[in-house]
Amino acid sequence: MGRISWPSSLLCDAGVREAIRRHLDAERHEALQGLRLPASRSSGRRLARLHEDRRKLLQLHYGGKISADQFGEEQARLTLEFENLEGDTNAAVAEHVHADDLSTKFDQLAELLDRIDVARLWDAATAANVGSSSTSFSRPSRSTLAAWWWKSTERRR
Repeated sequence: MGRISWPSSLLCDAGVREAIRRHLDAERHEALQGLRLPASRSSGRRLARLHEDRRKLLQLHYGGKISADQFGEEQARLTLEFENLEGDTNAAVAEHVHADDLSTKFDQLAELLDRIDVARLWDAATAANVGSSSTSFSRPSRSTLAAWWWKSTERRR
């Protein structure tokens, strides 16, 4: 039986990898832009306006110019606007963090898979399988491959 020719990487070729990275970078950039869009700048102005409205409301209330019921209704409306603005901001930040985390995890996975020597892994698994009671050889089990890989990485540490 001839020697099997293995790919240089378990994940994918360089072109596909680069396309994935470009896509993840675009996602990360888009999420970051979500934090910088004019809507985000207007959020700052909106927040300042809400604080000013709350300050004016308190002045009216303390000055006795509005009833407690009117104060309560307007205070509830302002609180809801504050919460909506905070929710929008938190969602934009979470989207950016997720996109950044996804990109980092892809790079970590690619690095891990690059360190696996597929030919050595196959040879070791084949040798382990030859000693088994099985008379035919197809593929080593995942557990055999995983055990060999784990042992080989422990030696390098």
